[in-house]
Amino acid sequence: MPNFPTLLQIASRFEAAGVDLATSAPVIITGGATANALNGTYTQIIASTAFDATGIVVNIHRDGGADIDGLLNIAIGAASSEVVILESLGWYRQSAEGTSTYYFPIRIKSGSRISANARATTGGSNPKCQVILLQGSFFGSGAFNGVTTYGHNTADSGGTSIDPGATAHTEGAWFEIIASSTNPIRQLSAYVGPQQVARVAADFLLDIGIGTTELVLSDLYFRTEVTVDYLNPHVIGPLPFSVPTATRLAARARSSTTSATARLFDIILYGIY
Repeated sequence: MPNFPTLLQIASRFEAAGVDLATSAPVIITGGATANALNGTYTQIIASTAFDATGIVVNIHRDGGADIDGLLNIAIGAASSEVVILESLGWYRQSAEGTSTYYFPIRIKSGSRISANARATTGGSNPKCQVILLQGSFFGSGAFNGVTTYGHNTADSGGTSIDPGATAHTEGAWFEIIASSTNPIRQLSAYVGPQQVARVAADFLLDIGIGTTELVLSDLYFRTEVTVDYLNPHVIGPLPFSVPTATRLAARARSSTTSATARLFDIILYGIY
């Protein structure tokens, strides 16, 4: 059964970090100065975590400005010695502001310094970032060791492009995310991004598979809207997904739109091990 702490225990096992009380907003992460360039300097989110965490929530937000795609890294360690633990978390701004919220049930030791850096399709784009540290489990599965990112594209601050095809309500071709996974996977999260194209009102069903044709997760729903060019939800999971190391990961989708551009989207997968 789930082992998340009781209400009386939560106060000592919950820590929100990376907030600026003077602005009532998360910490601003300085992005790279030029398009798709990663800022080599990390912005500190918290100097020292208060307890041994078994989960982390990451909120990434971009205020008004140009439509952009972006990737953000979460790292632990002393300044100039940071080690990335969450690589290339997708975020974007597309006509309207939005927040990417991720949850990863991984261990982070007490006393850890947490920081972040970012890149985006427009230089000088600075997302806001907050982390929430938890001790306990929502699903009774316990904590895992880490996360491996698959399908991200640092050259355009996005992911792997998926095309559902020109026929509505019909599954498109499989697109390879990675030929051989680096680590075993126990749970999986997915990010879907807009590719900075104008959207139409449309529904999508996403499939994630392994090998050449084996379907593992099917009909994961998200929707796009014409008014705000928004994908909702654009972070899915984590979901159970148990596969060994050296597994081929692929994705496909079907959609209600046949628009040559509006049917396209990016995908990034996060394998929790």
